[in-house]
Amino acid sequence: MKQTIPFDEMDRLFESMRRSMLGGSWMAGDTNLRLEATDDGYLVHADLPGFESDELDVRFDDGVLTIDAVHEVEDDDRSRSRRIHESVRVGADVHIEEIEAEYHNGVLEVRLPVDEDHDGGHRIDVN
Repeated sequence: MKQTIPFDEMDRLFESMRRSMLGGSWMAGDTNLRLEATDDGYLVHADLPGFESDELDVRFDDGVLTIDAVHEVEDDDRSRSRRIHESVRVGADVHIEEIEAEYHNGVLEVRLPVDEDHDGGHRIDVN
């Protein structure tokens, strides 16, 4: 069952605005970053064609998954690079030790398992 992630559309809008303000020199194409809920957590897909797996830096810190990638090409008389920076906030308790990532045929998949028993907060009784 696919769930709608709150503020997902707003995050995409802000990301689009950020890209247009920074211009094409920082972003070279859309990664089509997608976050979807699964039965055991979340699955993140990012289209990153043209990169090698050792050019990817994937981190999860303080509820945010960040993907940085740099591909540099040097010709005889010039060099050029392609850089990607993407991030997505995950509003759940992720089991950090169990995060898995695979990169195959230009597609990065990151599995973010969550604590199924945790309801996302702690109830506080008011006297």
